[in-house]
Amino acid sequence: QRWGAPATLVGAAGAAALLARGFDRWLPQPPAPPGHESRRRPVFPSGHTFGPATVALTAAYLLARDGRVPALAAYPVALLVPLLTASGKLHEQKHWASDVLGGYVAAVATAAACLAAYEAGADPRPPRRRRRWPWR
Repeated sequence: QRWGAPATLVGAAGAAALLARGFDRWLPQPPAPPGHESRRRPVFPSGHTFGPATVALTAAYLLARDGRVPALAAYPVALLVPLLTASGKLHEQKHWASDVLGGYVAAVATAAACLAAYEAGADPRPPRRRRRWPWR
């Protein structure tokens, strides 16, 4: 169990990388936005959203589950990080907003699958609360 959370995070990143390549091959692609350099390169779902969101959502869950970070802080940050990475592509018109939304949806599904595998092998007892002050 000691290596479960780090292995899950690495697994989520690996799954996102593999799925991103698969999405480029399997999914029909919409017309590229006007700012995209190549009309033939895949744009859906946005890899600039999908990869970071998968890793950020997985990390947020693991940190909140272990009591290291409050959930009310972890999840908004996890959703904001990929939005920052994708906002530049939206501004440059290299992605449609639907590409970014598709990246978020795919990231939630991928993170959920990785975290379900983590929970299947996790200790069923609730995590021990960490002390805030070592002298108490």
